[in-house]
Amino acid sequence: GGTGNGQQTEDELDKGDYALIKSLERSYRGKGKWPQLRVVYPYCVPWTLKEEHINLLCTALEAMQSGAAQEVDASTIVPMPLPLKPAKLTNEMVTARFKRLPASDDVWDITVQAFPFPTQSDEENGAPTCPMMGMVVEENADEVVCLTIETASKPNCTDVLAQEILVEGIKRGNKPRLVRFASEKAEMALGGVFEALGIRTALQPELPQLQEAFLSLMQFSTGEEE
Repeated sequence: GGTGNGQQTEDELDKGDYALIKSLERSYRGKGKWPQLRVVYPYCVPWTLKEEHINLLCTALEAMQSGAAQEVDASTIVPMPLPLKPAKLTNEMVTARFKRLPASDDVWDITVQAFPFPTQSDEENGAPTCPMMGMVVEENADEVVCLTIETASKPNCTDVLAQEILVEGIKRGNKPRLVRFASEKAEMALGGVFEALGIRTALQPELPQLQEAFLSLMQFSTGEEE
């Protein structure tokens, strides 16, 4: 559905928004008089409203103004989230090779989340979309084991993330004794894979080394690193 991202000053309005205000022969009066309204889809950048969104907002505002507002079924207006399914072990060769790896004292910290930089546009609404990212940091060595990015809308997105992580483990030549997940989402997506491989898992939201690695990645991606 549509959502406001806060009150905007004139300098903060998009050029298209400001042009629309002027075309309607309305004046911009005072700070925060014109909120930006954007539609938000899962893993997409907040984007301009389409005609059906505008009609819905107008209907809702008219109903509120007249006092005739009725309860609306949210499922008819809120876009369904993209499914993030538990990963499956789909490559038998990769799985077999990973199982044969010698155990180590390594501890892998894993996050699965949207990569906050769009890489393509959503076919249905045109909004730039952010891919799904999997990042693995080995705690003892404090190094990134794997950084993999995959299109979030792919049905087998988590399968691909899991396989890429296992491949990087094979390259290292050993498997961890413990895998820690930074969020319930990451645990849901990949926890079953490591449990099936006989590796202990845990949910631990506070993982400083993983957070530091992610921050460094964001600084590099935005060109802010020193």
